[in-house]
Amino acid sequence: MDEIKVSILCLTYNHEKYIQNALEGFVMQKTNFKFEVLVHDDASTDKTADIVREYEARYPDIIKPLYQAENQYSKGVKISKVYQYPRARGKYLAWCEGDDCWTDPLKLQKQIDFLDNHSDYSMCVHRVRVNDIRTNTEAYIPVINSDRDYSVDEIIRSGTIFQLSSVVFRKELFMQKPECFDARGFGDIQLYIYGAICGKVRAMCDVMSTYNHGTASSWTVNVARNREKSILHSKEKLRMLKAVNEYYNYEYDKSLSYMIKRTEFNIAYEEKNKKELRRPEYKDFLKQRKMAEVKGFLRKHFPFLAKIKNSLNKLRR
Repeated sequence: MDEIKVSILCLTYNHEKYIQNALEGFVMQKTNFKFEVLVHDDASTDKTADIVREYEARYPDIIKPLYQAENQYSKGVKISKVYQYPRARGKYLAWCEGDDCWTDPLKLQKQIDFLDNHSDYSMCVHRVRVNDIRTNTEAYIPVINSDRDYSVDEIIRSGTIFQLSSVVFRKELFMQKPECFDARGFGDIQLYIYGAICGKVRAMCDVMSTYNHGTASSWTVNVARNREKSILHSKEKLRMLKAVNEYYNYEYDKSLSYMIKRTEFNIAYEEKNKKELRRPEYKDFLKQRKMAEVKGFLRKHFPFLAKIKNSLNKLRR
């Protein structure tokens, strides 16, 4: 019982409204093994660090924070790579951002039991409740009715099929991740792809965490809704996908080429490059993008429609 089995990685910045729920989700875990919570506060300007300090004092054997005096992300520092992964002592890694939270006290035990008994699996995930802050509506990802495995092609083509707060990964495999997966500003997509390449991936049907979509300091607000930043993000994603394809000698070329083409389309769309958008291979992507924008418009201006849909979905479950 003295050896740390799971290292929980939590990045937080100005999450005053959410960090207590995140920390409670960690300390409520009921396990037959030891775990640690590696919190990195990136010089929050609200009361986030104060709340973390309270939990550090109450659970000194579990909560292991780093408090930055200056914001590292704005300096271009790869926070997880520089500050988090080197101090992780666990056999397994689990993630949860400071504005999300775990909701099942048996989450870790369920996932670790599975991975301990299935050595050919690199990663275990589960369904997540997506709480849309803007519309006060919810959804669940991935859309499954029972436990199932996901193939490499499914994960590559879907991109964000999972949510980071659901992931448990074997540390030994994770630390062997090739540099081609390195990218500035995001890490979830390549984590899922790498997990599928180096082992099997199991998705559990149990809903065991909540992802708060659209919080004030989130990637969605600070990047996805900023046209210039969104274009830079897509270009970085494109570079990463091409590097991964080359590194694996085009073994997954069919699916990676699909995502490369889709990312090139997104760049052309954001840059309003009408000439590029007329290319025949972009026809389906354009339809999908327009449909997504219509759905986004309806969620923003007619949120009651989403609530009705959620109510109907609950009746079906």
